[in-house]
Amino acid sequence: MAAPRRAQIELRDVDVVYVKGVRKIYALRGVNLEVYPGEFVLLLGPTGSGKTTMLNVIAGIERPTRGVVLVEGRNLADLSQEELAEWRRRKIGIIFQFFNLLPHLTALENVMIPLLVDKSISMAMIRKKASELLDRLGLEDKKDRFPRELSGGEQQRVAIARALITEPTILLADEPVAHLDQAAARVVLDIFREVNRAGKTVILATTHEGLLRELRDVVTKVVRLEHGQVKEVRQRRVR
Repeated sequence: MAAPRRAQIELRDVDVVYVKGVRKIYALRGVNLEVYPGEFVLLLGPTGSGKTTMLNVIAGIERPTRGVVLVEGRNLADLSQEELAEWRRRKIGIIFQFFNLLPHLTALENVMIPLLVDKSISMAMIRKKASELLDRLGLEDKKDRFPRELSGGEQQRVAIARALITEPTILLADEPVAHLDQAAARVVLDIFREVNRAGKTVILATTHEGLLRELRDVVTKVVRLEHGQVKEVRQRRVR
């Protein structure tokens, strides 16, 4: 008899509460979610519905006010900030909505950053991997440009390359194609497909309902959020 599948990511009764004066604002409220290895999950909901907060909780960037977050069997509450940072560097690729590129570094250097602390990889290999990723994302001639010299869409693609360079187990993407034109968005979505089909777990947060149609061949689960609460979880296929 086969052993039961174990969730790779599990949120149990998670609240994230911000206090402003005497007011309590719930960014997440009573969230329960299970994501299994190799799934492609789409978080849908309007701006302010809690999608970004959910990604931050899964990544250990933000600690919940209440509840439990388990990732690959580890309770993130048990990890120190230093342990979380190292775990995140090795396991999680994060594509932030607002890029978070370092302005004094070139596109190539920004992509290289996550691997620079890994002494087992030579500088030449890190540079090669970063260069190849930028090539795949159509930025062959922009590697030596600084963020201020790039368009919003180009900066987003640099951020995507940076998230992928460590070959993470889990890829978290917050509005990853919001600043891209149609051709660039297609390239990025194809890379997400490729990453997912190679066995990586992808969680993509967006306000754009059309992405469900664009990614219908790979999306396994659709989670709809409103006002910090999960309103619907729809399993499309099991992996």
